[in-house]
Amino acid sequence: MPGVSVIRAPSISGPWIKGERKIISLGQAQEIFGDLPNTLISRHKSYRANDTLRYVAKVDSLLWDSDGFLYIGTDETLWEDWSPLRLDDRDPCFGEAGFEVFSTDSSFAYQPTFGENPSFRGEPLWVGVVGNSWIGTRERYRGPLTTTEEGGLVGDEAVGGIRSRDFSVTGRRISFFIGGTEDPDRLYLALCDSNNHDVIFKATGTGDERLAPRSWETDSLYGTLVYLKVIDALPVGHLNVDEIVESKEQFPPSDMPFPGHVFDPYPNPSDAGLTVTIRMDWTVLLELDVYDVAGRLVRELFRGKVEAGGHVRTMKILR
Repeated sequence: MPGVSVIRAPSISGPWIKGERKIISLGQAQEIFGDLPNTLISRHKSYRANDTLRYVAKVDSLLWDSDGFLYIGTDETLWEDWSPLRLDDRDPCFGEAGFEVFSTDSSFAYQPTFGENPSFRGEPLWVGVVGNSWIGTRERYRGPLTTTEEGGLVGDEAVGGIRSRDFSVTGRRISFFIGGTEDPDRLYLALCDSNNHDVIFKATGTGDERLAPRSWETDSLYGTLVYLKVIDALPVGHLNVDEIVESKEQFPPSDMPFPGHVFDPYPNPSDAGLTVTIRMDWTVLLELDVYDVAGRLVRELFRGKVEAGGHVRTMKILR
């Protein structure tokens, strides 16, 4: 029998009842290490992708149920930061919808999708996945060490919605990859205001399975409490989403402390030239100006993006 199975007995001498054996993992070559309650199990499995044999290894916690059987905790990494939505609800608070929203035909019951799943079922396309996993609302394959099978589908008729935790905007841009059926009313990724649930930005599929890069400029949203949601309310279409990233490039508002340090300009005073040294804690858009003692603007010294680290700017005074 494939996979890792467990049987139990009242003592080392038995009786060992084979009929009570339970499969706890589909991997091979398991190794168990550590003492209760911090026991871990590792295993691996091979799989074929585009005629190439690949391997995956996984480590999980090994737990005990109330009947005394070992089991491996479910891998719910997506649901640490996302929550299911009822499509007819005005976006509830995080987690309010509950997991009863899920069913076997939900478009999010088997997410995230592992690898280039369409290629496993022979479709002549390449989605362009970044990393190992992505959101594909018609897909049903979570990886080699799960009960789902390579190339599996829930189909276009599956619908559902998820939303992220609330977060404050600090970056100047949110970038992502998106593809799938185009329908801005029923298939979309959206950035929403957490206070009133208004949609601030929205992106739908491109009409192509391949993931295409898109971004939203968020300069004006600094400090705003927002969340993301992915909606598939179309029973004849699907959405592909991957790599949603908020940029680290920031533009600090006037009430935020300067993200670095400006050293005293030298020589000062000077009637010939001036050197200004700055150190930035992170990448920002910077405006650097020089004023005289009367508060009059002498020169706009710099406008643009500055990377983290030390920088020197010089100015010559023309007579």
